[in-house]
Amino acid sequence: MKSSDPQLPGQRNNQRPQTQRPADTQDDWWKYGVIYQVNVRSFFDANNDGVGDIKGLTAKLDYFVELGVAAIALTPVFTSPMSDFGFDVSDYYSLDPAFGDLDDFDALIRAANNRGLKVLLDIVISHTSVQHPWFLESKQDRNNPKADWYVWADAQADGTVPNNWQTTFGHPAWSWSSTRGQYYLHNATSRQADLNFHNSEVIAEVLSILQFWLERGVAGFRLDCPNLYTHDKKLRNNPPRRNMATIPEEALINPFEYQLQIYNQNRPETLPTLARIRRLCDRYEAALLGSVTSSATFEMLNIYSGSQEGLQMANIYEALPSVYNLPGLVSVVQTFEENCDQVWPYWMLNNHDVARLVSRWEGDHDAPRLAAIVLALHLSLRGTPVLFQGDELGLEEAYIPFDNLCDPYGKLSWPQYMGRDGCRTPLPWDDKPPHAGFSTHTPWLPIDPRHLSHAINVQQKDPESVLRRVQQFIRWREQQPEILLGSMSIIHADASVLLLLRKHKGGRLLAAFNVSYEPAEIELNLPQPPEVLSGHGFRGELRDNRIYLPPYEAFFGRLP
Repeated sequence: MKSSDPQLPGQRNNQRPQTQRPADTQDDWWKYGVIYQVNVRSFFDANNDGVGDIKGLTAKLDYFVELGVAAIALTPVFTSPMSDFGFDVSDYYSLDPAFGDLDDFDALIRAANNRGLKVLLDIVISHTSVQHPWFLESKQDRNNPKADWYVWADAQADGTVPNNWQTTFGHPAWSWSSTRGQYYLHNATSRQADLNFHNSEVIAEVLSILQFWLERGVAGFRLDCPNLYTHDKKLRNNPPRRNMATIPEEALINPFEYQLQIYNQNRPETLPTLARIRRLCDRYEAALLGSVTSSATFEMLNIYSGSQEGLQMANIYEALPSVYNLPGLVSVVQTFEENCDQVWPYWMLNNHDVARLVSRWEGDHDAPRLAAIVLALHLSLRGTPVLFQGDELGLEEAYIPFDNLCDPYGKLSWPQYMGRDGCRTPLPWDDKPPHAGFSTHTPWLPIDPRHLSHAINVQQKDPESVLRRVQQFIRWREQQPEILLGSMSIIHADASVLLLLRKHKGGRLLAAFNVSYEPAEIELNLPQPPEVLSGHGFRGELRDNRIYLPPYEAFFGRLP
């Protein structure tokens, strides 16, 4: 850090507008652009059957143009029996009829390209549905052409499962097939059988699937849980975890946490497969990002994404979506920066599996203002920000009555665990009950009445709304090379205030955030004050070498 860096006392049109970005951000769009994760089922229902679809997404593309994002990433849309809402694929070469068909998808790609938007797919290739034709053939006997496409193992002498591996939900990771007379492996549910990535035919088929979608114009993929692709061929038992101090208390009810996942996950044999996928994507100049599960460490991300042979962007899926206060957020980001400085991260505050941020954030707070300031912080971190559908509206977690639950895990655990439906409800396009402009038909999940006041049509009219503030900040962010591509240092952090320094090619940008309902001050130790930056929509001030932050406000300044 330079001697003049800040220190605290005792501390160190319907086309996407083409703003003039810094010269070195013209390539690698995925580094400077914001990605928006679309839950297609809940985005917009064009055919009014209660389920969002591809035509609905195409009809609303201008929403993303106005928001200022560079790309949309679709949650799984492949043909599926929907036992896990698309994460159990039965045909990778077609769309599920609930969402449309390939003609609809091709029309989406054309319309997105016309607007300067890129389309990415969330793809699950660690496992398939047990209704996939490959699995139906594989389980028939031990000699058919697909016999070795899945992970099969004999029972132990007493008929019990082959080893002690657990699913992520804490159940045995093996299920019995009476037809074949063997157990099959599943890291998720018994309806999601793991593919055998030790089989070269499986890898070749996976590459064919990816190429099929790249040829249709997809701009990249998010690989779901690539650290689950391969397993130990010897099927050795996982050892017990000796140190439980790092496991959150609420997770101790899950037997999965009592093992070190070293033989069923995080295997080095995965890396050659990732390298082949990366080379394929590079041929199409496509982005490749991946979320590994929490059994992986931040140090492991260097293996998955620290070179030209792996993921371009990586994160640990549960990392930021598990935080509920500023110290937790800072801890995750700082741990990443200390261990993964060669990895380009992508950050999500929310996803389709966790309670929404404003509902899980601890303490009393003004939800819309909290959403706006934390999103600005999110958009200011090193790496690529990914907004989950509804983040830009500051939506709360929806309450879903038990009779309306769709999530199988919610049904099993209610009311101790309410399930994942609360973050998956339809997007409120207008404030008119009962379906908020999403559909004229009863939607697959009910819309929480509280979401009507956060509807898009309401927020579009209010310059102080979360939506308008996020739009403004994304546009401003595009002009700041330090934020887009710079290194990052955490200068100060406490329970409610964070001060960041972003550096790029001699430029130095200070960013200060107050996430509480109390005002805050930060004293700077600088020979010259920073140039106060405007245009971002926040109201922090600089006076006498001190930053003054009203509640839920930020300050940005460029150092001389």
